[in-house]
Amino acid sequence: MLDLARFTAVGQLVRRVVDEVVMTRFRRLDAASIAEKAPGDLVTVADTLTEQRLTEELVRLLPGSTAVGEEAVARDPAVLAALGGPAPVWIIDPVDGTAGFVAGGTRFSTMVALSVAGRTVASWVYAPVSGTLATASAGSAGGAWLDGRPVTVPAGAGWPGLRVVNTDPRYHTPVDQLVVDRLAGLGATVVPCDGIGHSYLDLVTGRADALAVSWEKPWDHAAGLFLYERAGGCAGAADGTPYRVTGGNALPLLAAADRPTFDQLCGLFTAGAPETGGR
Repeated sequence: MLDLARFTAVGQLVRRVVDEVVMTRFRRLDAASIAEKAPGDLVTVADTLTEQRLTEELVRLLPGSTAVGEEAVARDPAVLAALGGPAPVWIIDPVDGTAGFVAGGTRFSTMVALSVAGRTVASWVYAPVSGTLATASAGSAGGAWLDGRPVTVPAGAGWPGLRVVNTDPRYHTPVDQLVVDRLAGLGATVVPCDGIGHSYLDLVTGRADALAVSWEKPWDHAAGLFLYERAGGCAGAADGTPYRVTGGNALPLLAAADRPTFDQLCGLFTAGAPETGGR
């Protein structure tokens, strides 16, 4: 789908657009540049301009492709239907962690994934404050890279003391309460998510050991879950099935450094879990 030249070009494009559009506005936003899509759900001019530029240039890079971006879906939910269509789809989160970006925090990122027939085949996660770019691709020559160097998920801490990323408490659902209760019984350390893109980088580099979160939006998870799997980790829905960008996943979404830990997490949440769904 993407040869090495175009795969590399996407990473360069993401870095260039984010540095030009997002970082020039970091800690410089005025009130007119910030709005609410819904109560407490912020969007900035950096989000909209970044998504617009990435959409235009990515579709041009891969003729016949289309794009599903977070802000486009906020304006028109029908855009999501493209994920189930035949065309390759670029899944774009222009600024993950917008609230933190607005507040001047540093754990925001930009994520892009390429999906074909509902299956992710490549991804890019860029943390612009540190300049870190994580990339992943499918196929026999694929893998995962951190700033151009191959990366492999380190062994997890094991039980007890497993560091598990969970949904920010401000957005907790019944699924999250189940996660917290059951993990506490095993002595795990619950780490609140303060930017899911950065959380995936934490998982890949060993700063966190596992993940259990209650929402499934494709722009939040397609790139990061794919990156984690290509780096050697195990990830998917609570019933053990692969993550579906089209939705309907059994929640929470889970990730762990090895298959036994992933299977144990699945076992914790398949019995008596709340219904699927999420923000």
